[in-house]
Amino acid sequence: MKTVAIHQVNFFPWLPFFHKIAAVDQFILLDDVQYERTGAGSWQNRVRLSQQGKEYWLTCPLDRSIPKTSRIMDMQLHSDRSWQRKAIKKLHHDYSKAAYFDEIFPTIKDLVEQNTDSLVQYNEKAIRSLCKMLDLSTKIIRSSELGVTTTSTQRLIDLVKSVGGSAYYAGRNATATYQDNDAFNIQNIKLLVENYTVPPYTQVNSPAFVPGLSVIDALMNIGPSEAKKLLHSPVEKTQAEGGHLVAQVI
Repeated sequence: MKTVAIHQVNFFPWLPFFHKIAAVDQFILLDDVQYERTGAGSWQNRVRLSQQGKEYWLTCPLDRSIPKTSRIMDMQLHSDRSWQRKAIKKLHHDYSKAAYFDEIFPTIKDLVEQNTDSLVQYNEKAIRSLCKMLDLSTKIIRSSELGVTTTSTQRLIDLVKSVGGSAYYAGRNATATYQDNDAFNIQNIKLLVENYTVPPYTQVNSPAFVPGLSVIDALMNIGPSEAKKLLHSPVEKTQAEGGHLVAQVI
């Protein structure tokens, strides 16, 4: 059974993003769908980090002259790159006392300083580099390379089939909202539903564990080896059978 996961090309993603990569044989970066423009941005151009237990947004400003209906792959970074210098200074200030700062910061600094106009190229390079740090060897490809033109759930099914997949590893939010779960079984694609929660880990200068942060936080605080262990911690996975979700533990 070849298991496939699909996700938008996020900005320095959180641990569940990399857990999904670790759990499958093929990972598809969804880049030829509409950019999720909401307020100051989306997960494609911003992510949460923490300073002394208080969350804040690390944001990559985009060129707002690009139409709201544009695809993720069409989005461009803003021409003013001063945010990169400010982001590096902020990360240095907030994580300089973290246990693995000296090991991790140079790589993160290089990734933040990337010189490209393309949001997808920027995020993809960061994702691939972070996968190497976490020792993840899952094959990764962009959806725009696969020539699939269908929409909604059928698009997901066709993307899975286009890479020879026989099972789709979906996020629990998708199965509970917009996704037609029965369509996978009807078309002979096994639907597996992720139910992963990041186990708490030590965070520098934080009185309590702050969830939902970029993988940068885990790498700075506990290092690549321990962060990888979190990705492979036991989780509940459910399988759709006849319209019902049957719990399994992996």
